[in-house]
Amino acid sequence: MSHQTDDKLLSRAEAAAYLQVSASSLARWASNKRGPSYYRLGRETRYYVSDLESFRASRRVVPAADC
Repeated sequence: MSHQTDDKLLSRAEAAAYLQVSASSLARWASNKRGPSYYRLGRETRYYVSDLESFRASRRVVPAADC
């Protein structure tokens, strides 16, 4: 995915707050190859806001209409 120049990189703690999950959940998802895409910059893990939005959209559940 290409990122716009104004797409902000967030730390793991900031990304967790953005998604309303714990930072340990993001760490666990990353170690299990799940969750949003991320970047390693040295020892730091960073998340683009657009990747968090894509991840959140992919988790949407639309209930079936009652018949």
